[in-house]
Amino acid sequence: MKLITCYAAFLLVAGVALLFAPNEISALTRPTAAGHALFVQLVGAALIGFGAANWIARHAPVGGIYGRAVVIGNLAFSSIGALALLGSFPAEPGPGFWMLLALLAAGSVLHSVLLLRGPQDR
Repeated sequence: MKLITCYAAFLLVAGVALLFAPNEISALTRPTAAGHALFVQLVGAALIGFGAANWIARHAPVGGIYGRAVVIGNLAFSSIGALALLGSFPAEPGPGFWMLLALLAAGSVLHSVLLLRGPQDR
């Protein structure tokens, strides 16, 4: 199975979990601000959007000059998201924080490799 397909599935599953269980996920992240559940749902919506785009592009050649819009969009989202999480590192991060950081960091690495290496069978 191609890595882009696996990443799309992880994004979709994480997005649905964040969208439909924001209070439970908020408890895992140890929120400190009011309205944290709404923020969690918005992140879930973004993950579902990127997961859907990746799922649609899973059979197309992705990387290099092919599928550049998908690769650059995912790279920007995952890199900026991971850096934003690292920049606002909480005093006591919960498991939800670590899971989201790992998902975004993995996406950043995956799409960096796709951008630089070009399309190959993954």
